[in-house]
Amino acid sequence: MTVSGPPSDPVQNLGGWSSAGSYFTDASLDLNTGTWTVPAAGVYRIAFGCNLSSTGSPSGPLGAGNDPIFQIWDATAEGQVASGRVPIIDVAVDNAGDSSVTARTVVFGQVAVDRTVSLPANRVIRVQYVHDNAPTSLNLSDCYWSVTERG
Repeated sequence: MTVSGPPSDPVQNLGGWSSAGSYFTDASLDLNTGTWTVPAAGVYRIAFGCNLSSTGSPSGPLGAGNDPIFQIWDATAEGQVASGRVPIIDVAVDNAGDSSVTARTVVFGQVAVDRTVSLPANRVIRVQYVHDNAPTSLNLSDCYWSVTERG
């Protein structure tokens, strides 16, 4: 799976999930669209994680205000349930002793989101990438998202 910065949509739904090799048995998750419909009111632990790597060199600078995230989104209430930032590091580069330049770049590794939340029945939940105008495309691998009712 790959997510992209501009000019792609600022918010990208993560779909195309597979249940191969899992204990998944619930029809409330649409694997194609990546949407989960809350089957009954209750308290749920929702978790998402993914390894990130680059698709190549960034297509432009990562500005001070660019902070891409992955979010668990309540599409019914149109609100964020939880989010996790894409890791970014500021690197100061010495310019031959004249001055230094600070550059921001994505640190490749893992992003994880984990939250316990009370949800009413029939809410539609999905995982999304919000690029926030960051010009970097990311390869996503070994991704998971899970929902466990907490009783």
